[in-house]
Amino acid sequence: MSETRDLINDTISVEEVVKHLGLGLGKNGRHLQGNCPAGHASQGGASFCVNTAANYFHCFHCGMAGDVVDLVELVLGLEYEEALRWLAEKFQADFPNRPGGNRPGAEADMRAYYQRASLYDLVFEYGKKLLFEEEGKNALEYLVYERGYAPEKLKQTDWMYFPPDLRIRDQLRKARPEAAEQIKVLKLQGPFEDNFRLAFPYRNRRGAVTGFLKRATSPQGMHVTTHDGKKHEAVRWDSTEGTDRKDLFNLHACKGEKSLILVEGYPDALYLPTQGIKGVAAKGKDLLCKTHVEGLKAHGVEMVTLCFDNGPPDERGEIAGVRKTEKALDLLRGTGIQAFVVDPSCLAPCKDPDQWVKERGIESFKKLLASRVYGSVWRWNRAKSACDLSDLEQWTRARNEGFRCAHELTDASERTFFLETLKTDLALNGGLFDEALREYGAREARKGQEAEYRDLHREIGGLLQEGKLDELERRLQEKVRALRARAPGRVAEPYNLARLQEDMMQTPEGLQTGYESLDQTVRIPAGALTIVAARPSQGKTAFLMNLLLHMVSDNPEKAFFFFSWQEAERRTALKLINILSGPAADAARDLSQIERYIRGGYTGTPAIEKAKQEFQALTGKGRLWIMDVPCIVEDLEEALVTLSGKHNVGAVFMDSLEQIRTKAIYPTRKMELQRISERLRETARALCLPLVLAAQPGTDTENGKPGDLDPLHEAGGLAQDAGLVIALHGSGPDKDREEDKDPHDGTANLRLTVLKNRNGPAGLEAMLCFQRPTLVITERGRGS
Repeated sequence: MSETRDLINDTISVEEVVKHLGLGLGKNGRHLQGNCPAGHASQGGASFCVNTAANYFHCFHCGMAGDVVDLVELVLGLEYEEALRWLAEKFQADFPNRPGGNRPGAEADMRAYYQRASLYDLVFEYGKKLLFEEEGKNALEYLVYERGYAPEKLKQTDWMYFPPDLRIRDQLRKARPEAAEQIKVLKLQGPFEDNFRLAFPYRNRRGAVTGFLKRATSPQGMHVTTHDGKKHEAVRWDSTEGTDRKDLFNLHACKGEKSLILVEGYPDALYLPTQGIKGVAAKGKDLLCKTHVEGLKAHGVEMVTLCFDNGPPDERGEIAGVRKTEKALDLLRGTGIQAFVVDPSCLAPCKDPDQWVKERGIESFKKLLASRVYGSVWRWNRAKSACDLSDLEQWTRARNEGFRCAHELTDASERTFFLETLKTDLALNGGLFDEALREYGAREARKGQEAEYRDLHREIGGLLQEGKLDELERRLQEKVRALRARAPGRVAEPYNLARLQEDMMQTPEGLQTGYESLDQTVRIPAGALTIVAARPSQGKTAFLMNLLLHMVSDNPEKAFFFFSWQEAERRTALKLINILSGPAADAARDLSQIERYIRGGYTGTPAIEKAKQEFQALTGKGRLWIMDVPCIVEDLEEALVTLSGKHNVGAVFMDSLEQIRTKAIYPTRKMELQRISERLRETARALCLPLVLAAQPGTDTENGKPGDLDPLHEAGGLAQDAGLVIALHGSGPDKDREEDKDPHDGTANLRLTVLKNRNGPAGLEAMLCFQRPTLVITERGRGS
């Protein structure tokens, strides 16, 4: 299952989806039942079953089965991405749009997964009932007399009697005769075949049964002879073929718990909750793994206590539970989940929590849990106990291990507690301790930086040898920028006057617009977004192009980029040549005329000839670039990084924001635009680039107040992300008549208003003259 599907199934209830789809299913315990949306006849009107607890559906008649996404696809006849968009819209959520279950065979695999889960659910219900009847007597006696479980507590667990294979299939066919073919291929056995009569289901983090773990009803295990004639001695455990254990055992029962206790034994996780211990999950005998952590994060878990088994030491004298605790702490580092530890040796003389509770009682185990320590403190205690702190060399080694651990901590409370413990144990006074800690941090950061530079050198050498010069340049710029950002000690330094001056020297000044009245108080800021907002056909694109050409003229050492997704590069180039030809050219000329002029190879108009030469000089020298791809924000970010690495970029213009999309799925276009503007703002800041974007307000602003930012907020929070917001308003025919303007002269008045200016005063207004045929925009009274 993909990340996207996991996210959807973790956050959206299938029961709510059923309501939105209007399926009209009836409630039957934790299931919804009714006719299948596929349209075939239904056995008693209840062949179609939705498991509301485990978040999936299954039709016992036709075999259709799946998750929330599959249900939307089935009922509405949508493709995968269309189903994601429907879910995003209905549930006001956004999902990363990554490939999700569309590989060859994925649909059939998913269907089989949930078919088994649905049938396994019936197996569990049947076996749970039999555990407390005559047939399950031996299994129940093992749990009561060997493991010490109280019968009334066992009823709260998933322990069950597991009947012989034929008995299970007969029972399933009686309960669901329409599912005969699905029952026939159901996996019920594991490597040791049909020899175990005690079991419990293994469920994924949402509660769907992925298989059964089977337990011998003898403490010493069973002697098993398999169909191939092989004999197996003292077999204690088995599991059905294909049981999926990627999620922690019993995690589904811990939903809503912010703090969990992680144990090794599955029986521990089943029984401890019946004794009043909340939030117990088990990892089994294997190491904690990445998918386990993903499940914890999906459930919103903030803290875990590692309470692993106190098994006998190996040949090196190491307890397996200690090694597994170390590995778990490594895996949890940087995940945002805080780890506490109960040292496995604290369980002595018992082997595991289950035995501790049986021999000493649940209250004693609660006191044991209360003795837990931060994972960092547990590690320090181990390092300290392995050294003789009276020996200077060993003391130094222990100190360095403690400092290393301290630098990895991100939680302020844990770090403070840990440092106080470290300071006391090392017997260093405050000043010496703080200085030693700083020196260690700087030294290790320098080592890390040197190692990364060596890696970079090897990477560059490989690319050079392969002749991949463009890739070499891109990687070099990216890596050096990243390494400089992580310079040793930089984070810990105060932001003093020297750093302020250094940053100011490295940050370009804002660019002039080329409009004198505007340039008195306004600059196009570097490292920020500038939004040019206007309704359609008000001159946004023309204003961007005029700004672009002004800046190109005023900054001969820089390169400027114009991204346009509304028109092809050819149309953009023609418009720029049109503007370069100037307002002195034929005022009646339109773009089609200049297109025919250039297409026909004419040379008789000096103004156009001069504009053609200027355009050729600017593009030929790499000072002016016209681009019409990409328009996906993730690709656009990468393109900006590449451009900033290859060129001395003056500014980047984008026409327009509304054309940019994202790879993620959002419920509304407003939310998508908001995320796009946030990403562009962060990119501009990271690369110290001026980004100038045309944008359309969310409502009609023709009669709106000039200083009103609300329409831009409605369009996706653009005003909040921008450093400078400029609004353009057409003056309208009434205003033209007041000023005795000829409505047929091809010009229009534009009122420019600075709505927001983080680097100066806002509220400035300027009147511009827009000569529509030539697309030239000048200040009123200046060349118009």
